[in-house]
Amino acid sequence: MKLAVDQATGLLDAFGEPDEEGFQAAIERIDDRILATAGAFFEHMNANGATIKVVSGGHEFSFGAEAIARAAERARVTSVDEGEDLILGRLSGVLPDAHQFEFVPADGRTAIRGKVDPSWPTEQLPDLNNNGSELMLKP
Repeated sequence: MKLAVDQATGLLDAFGEPDEEGFQAAIERIDDRILATAGAFFEHMNANGATIKVVSGGHEFSFGAEAIARAAERARVTSVDEGEDLILGRLSGVLPDAHQFEFVPADGRTAIRGKVDPSWPTEQLPDLNNNGSELMLKP
């Protein structure tokens, strides 16, 4: 839970950060749904003149009116380009009950974790574990 809160507060902080490079680095790997949700949040705050202070563990940041307006504008004009890639690698494992997987790309990139399609029957997922097969992942 702490990791999720830290990631969420880090993303919120990046939206209001004056440094454009810091913002771009933070959103490099997020999908459109997260971007749209953050945009709706900041737009609602901006439209209502709200400010916010976030304290998470040892991290604290405040969003004044200027940071809220900047975050709303960034969310409005930023889009995430999605495309299809084929990635060669190895399936590390599947958590059947959670319908989650971990895939290690052969090119040395960090592991990819995600959800298994819910239409795939839970009872078939354990068969994928310990297979050691090389696979192509289509993110």
